[in-house]
Parts: sequence; C-alpha cells; structure tokens
Amino acid sequence: MRQLSIFTLLFILGFNATLNAQRSAHRFIDHFKNENKCIAMTIPGYMIRTGFNFAAKFSDDDAEQEIYKSLGKHFKKMRFMAIEEDSNITNSNVADLLSDLRESDHLEEYVKVRDGDTRVTVFMKEDDQIIEDLVIVIKGEEEFALVIFKTDLPLNLLKEAKFSFNDN
Repeated sequence: MRQLSIFTLLFILGFNATLNAQRSAHRFIDHFKNENKCIAMTIPGYMIRTGFNFAAKFSDDDAEQEIYKSLGKHFKKMRFMAIEEDSNITNSNVADLLSDLRESDHLEEYVKVRDGDTRVTVFMKEDDQIIEDLVIVIKGEEEFALVIFKTDLPLNLLKEAKFSFNDN
C-alpha cells in the first residue's frame, strides 16, 4: 500500500510540474481576454497541421514542402490573444508577465527584438533538444499579442529548415 501511495504522489508531482510551464501566460490571457477589441482563441494541433499542409501547397520547391509538413506535425496546440488598438495592457503588466515566465514558469528567454516602440520576446522550454513550450510576447505602442505553442519540435528541425534568420 505504501508503494502505491508513493507512486501516486510522484505521479501527481510530475503532472503538476508539466502544468506549471506557461501557466503565467494562460493566466494573463484569462485575465485580459474580455478587453475591448481583444481576440483570444485556442487552436488544436490538427488545425495547425492543416495550415502547414495548406502553406506547403503554395511552394514550388519539393524540399520546402516537406519542411512545412514536417514542422506541422510537431505542433500540438496554440493559444493566442491579440489586441490591435486601445490596449489597456501597460508596460508594467508586460514586465510582470515576462518576469513570471522566467521565474515562475522557468522558461528560457530565447530572443528579444526591438523595432521602434514594438518589442518582441520569445521564450521556450527545451528538454533533450526538443522544444516543448514556445511563448511569444509582442508589445507595441497600442497593440499587444501573446502566442503560446505546445510542441514536441526537435531543435535540429528548425536548424535544417534554412529559414532566412539562419543565414545570418
């Protein structure tokens, strides 16, 4: 009986740890999704794969078509929120979100880009060269977007994809 209790406890702790990743981003969306002019949506993996397959049909290069199809297979779910104008999300709200993603959710800041008043920050959680969680935060002067991906995307697949940002 004691072994069963220990196994159950370890299972619950492991399950809870997997739920912790991205939790701050989901709470952020839940809090602000009723904002004026806000769009919030969850897209299941099969729809993401369909989108990648559709995009592949517009490529003339067979190798590029295979890359699209291969990438699409690794996306399990996407959740996003976008506010185009008159956003009540302050720089302080965004700073708190970024801090929570780093400290509470233990996501690694992968890249940060700034163009004028627009800032883009990409976070990810990687385990054994597999990207499990990908979070993109975009904050402009009047607009805001937050995109959360649940994936099992091999890091080397991105490197092999030969995107334009890999050529620099």
